[in-house]
Amino acid sequence: MNRFCKYENIDLWDEAKWQSKTSSIYELVRWLTKQEHPCVPNRVETIDDSLWRGYENPKDYHSKTGSMNVPAVIEKWKNLGFHYEDRELGHVRWIVMAAKEALENPQKKLPALMVLEKTDYTNPYWAMEMLEHYQAYSEMARREQMMLLYVAMEQVDENMMYSNILMEATSIFPADPKRLYLDLSPLYGSGHKLSDIKEFTLKTPGGENVTDPDSKVEHMGSLELPVLNISGLWANNKTNNFFQITQCGNATYNKERLLYSEMGKKLAEGMYFEYMYDRLEDDGLQEYLEKNGLICKNHDRAGSRWTFLAPESAGKDGEKLPMVCIFQEVNYSNDHLIPAALGIYLEYVKLAAFGELCVLFFAAEHPDDNDLLCEMIKDASELYPVDPDRVYVTGHSHNGHFTREFAYRHPDVVAAAAPLGNFPGLPKPEESGEAVLVPDEKIEAMSKIDMPLINFSGYSECGCMYPLNQAADHLLPGQEFMCPLSFESRAGSWQRRLRASGCPVKTLDEIGATAKSEDFVTRKLGIPCDKSEVLFIDGFEHYVADIRNTAGKYHLRMVGIENMPHMPLPSMVGLSWSFMRRFARNRKTLEVVERY
Repeated sequence: MNRFCKYENIDLWDEAKWQSKTSSIYELVRWLTKQEHPCVPNRVETIDDSLWRGYENPKDYHSKTGSMNVPAVIEKWKNLGFHYEDRELGHVRWIVMAAKEALENPQKKLPALMVLEKTDYTNPYWAMEMLEHYQAYSEMARREQMMLLYVAMEQVDENMMYSNILMEATSIFPADPKRLYLDLSPLYGSGHKLSDIKEFTLKTPGGENVTDPDSKVEHMGSLELPVLNISGLWANNKTNNFFQITQCGNATYNKERLLYSEMGKKLAEGMYFEYMYDRLEDDGLQEYLEKNGLICKNHDRAGSRWTFLAPESAGKDGEKLPMVCIFQEVNYSNDHLIPAALGIYLEYVKLAAFGELCVLFFAAEHPDDNDLLCEMIKDASELYPVDPDRVYVTGHSHNGHFTREFAYRHPDVVAAAAPLGNFPGLPKPEESGEAVLVPDEKIEAMSKIDMPLINFSGYSECGCMYPLNQAADHLLPGQEFMCPLSFESRAGSWQRRLRASGCPVKTLDEIGATAKSEDFVTRKLGIPCDKSEVLFIDGFEHYVADIRNTAGKYHLRMVGIENMPHMPLPSMVGLSWSFMRRFARNRKTLEVVERY
């Protein structure tokens, strides 16, 4: 490692450089989530817990949110015409409450109010209690056709999770992006004002300082709640910069080694897109696309935006191009998401520039909603010269889970899949915090589908992905929930992966014995494999393991990457494309076609 090495845009690795891209209400939300027992008018302090006291039916427990959704409580609000939904994102829990009739008309955009509350996640009745504490808010929302987002945080929001939650909420529900409000009752109810928060400077959506922030406070609805319109202020425009957060890596992650490497240089090249551009129409971005012979256009399907990227030469020679569908958010909540997607997956942009493929960006926030991608693929095939037999899917982190789920739901559409940043095995639901759980019946269904799949994991991810031949180690405090911990659960998750991919299942003893294998990759990954190699790419070792299925085909590949935290990498693109492009799909017989 040479700390004297400098490359273009290396300064983008400095968190301070991104200050202008950070949500301008960060310090306000941070102040609100620091308050332990604020005075909140219209919040009912003494509530009747008789509806849920002692209720412990496992079928009503939502493990992802840690909430016991007691039927008596849910039915009470349902009978009042409410839609109730408890959700989780980035280990933060939140509730959506809105008039059901309003949600049934997605063309009607609703004003949305975000209410922040400190909560103890060990309490399984946290959601039921929140509904009762804020019943006056909910009743007002029903009368006045509003949407409520109750965000329950156990810790101070240091990582701007409120921004991610708002992005998800505005993509799933018909929230009006111009009428998004933050409840300031804890502030004003406790005798404070916005101007009292010295760390916070209110800005206009254009970035200018507001000299009298309290003059911008509005009073919402019949309760006259003090609120701040945060439209244009809540977005955190540094998506590709998230990996600078310490929690993305475990104790073995060496950030400096990544910074001073070819990998770091390529990542900075992608960061530049996020730093420089805020929308697809920005002149600089359009100049880049034109210079590289690319077309990039937005389209709509059922109120959801999808972005298509292709070489200008596409179709002019009569040939159809393969298409990679990337699960990456480009929804209407924030135009910045499009240059962010192009930056994160810049290596796919380059492949498209050289005429190799087309790219479709889209992601919703639920596997059922992502089924809309099937219609988008049809739209793309009608509008552009796309080869429908060569459609592939990929995505990182929770979008990697969506990648796997979509591929197995639609084997008539997908020729191969590449989940990125996902655990190598398929943990049991009770041992998993993943976005898409995999119960035994799903393993059985997957085993009947031939789906070529390459899975990537960083060797220093917060989830402690490898090796699987031992218990999880090198975890930092608070990372225990991110992965299976014991050898038995980790090795068992690998057995489930083998079953799902139609491969011979190895015993726990065989998996444990890999710790003493003569093969380097087998030892490093902790899984028995049929072929292996070590590739040195962009300054780091990539451990590649191929597993043969019961039909003798190499349709399952695992890749572990040295010193990599939880982040999408340029090398993931090259390796995933080299794997997926080998396959096509006979959409009538569903057979996998080995192109070579």
